[in-house]
Amino acid sequence: MKSIGILLKLWRKVSHLLARHCLFTPLRIALYRQAGARVGRRVFIGLECYLDEYKSAQIIIEDHAHVAYRVTFIAHGPPWPSGRPIHIESTAFVGACVVILPGVRIGRGAMVGAGSVVVHDVEPWTVVAGCPARPIQSRFDKAYLVRRSERMLAI
Repeated sequence: MKSIGILLKLWRKVSHLLARHCLFTPLRIALYRQAGARVGRRVFIGLECYLDEYKSAQIIIEDHAHVAYRVTFIAHGPPWPSGRPIHIESTAFVGACVVILPGVRIGRGAMVGAGSVVVHDVEPWTVVAGCPARPIQSRFDKAYLVRRSERMLAI
């Protein structure tokens, strides 16, 4: 039984390594799933993204999310509590070379600017950028979001 655990860890490391450099996006997504990350449908994850191989089960990427190239997901570490997973909600966009620290939740439809370091949760439909990432603006005004949610509830 111990050898099965070792083989599983080895397979996850190999899957993660292959996924980082795989040119074919659907295969890259499948390899990240094999490595332990929970990835939704119709997700894009760019080349050379680093999903923490030690805590890949702590990474959740929902449907229709877009993660650009060279994004780093750090799901563990001594200064941060590792209880909450990194959660990218549906239709969120994460720009290139972003670093996401443990326990961060990026809300639905939020946009994270390239080169940002995300240390706190990002509200839905908000644009953030910088080091550390700070809110720049809302993607839509409040009245539009209220009308849209009412319309979605009516359907």
